[in-house]
Amino acid sequence: MYFNSDKKYYVQVSVIIPAYNEEKFIGSVLGSVPRGYETIVVNDGSTDKTEQIAKRFTNVRVISHPKKLGKGAALKTGIKNSTSDVLVFIDGDGQFDSSEIPRLVDLIQKKDVSLVLGFRDFSMIPLRRRITNELSRFAIWLITNKKFRDPLIGFRAVSKNCIRQIELKRNDFGTETEMLIKFKKIGCRIEEIPVSVNYNSNKSYFGILDGVKLVCFLFRMFLSNLFGWYFLKIKSMRS
Repeated sequence: MYFNSDKKYYVQVSVIIPAYNEEKFIGSVLGSVPRGYETIVVNDGSTDKTEQIAKRFTNVRVISHPKKLGKGAALKTGIKNSTSDVLVFIDGDGQFDSSEIPRLVDLIQKKDVSLVLGFRDFSMIPLRRRITNELSRFAIWLITNKKFRDPLIGFRAVSKNCIRQIELKRNDFGTETEMLIKFKKIGCRIEEIPVSVNYNSNKSYFGILDGVKLVCFLFRMFLSNLFGWYFLKIKSMRS
């Protein structure tokens, strides 16, 4: 639970942490989550001790997939099982500081924002991730006519009322990008805020193959969006 001092009421917050083989870092991530939040770890078929470590935290709900279904599937499981007004997504690999969660929640409440994206210092990010991010930024700009600093980031906060208005279809790493595009399409207000990053933590949930799939997905979406709009325009002109 989070008290909004400006609006003088309490806001329920759920922190959703997708995790796959994060035994080295899940404990520190959970240890830094501010008290009073509903915290849900979705263990995506880990083969290490991620589940056991998360269960040591008595205030944490642990939901386990029997096998790895993908980051998107883990996020959707967390959304389905959350009970709060505001949802915060943060990766379980230790690259983000979970003590910064209130900064994102503040923007949701003070500015009536529907989606808050963190953005990283890109000098701290490995080259292949920077390349994937730049290609994704370009593709998302083509689709939404809006440039986002860090559209792939796994640290974000959303209004549950807004997320109910969209359908997330993907189960892989593309779910976060799908969420961003669909929020923009339905007119939800989106803000960005700088967040700290630690890339010395762990291998990412995001692999090279994920990057290739994501960029291909975005450009397919762009073409679909372009030609869908074109044929819709022609049809409306003829009617």
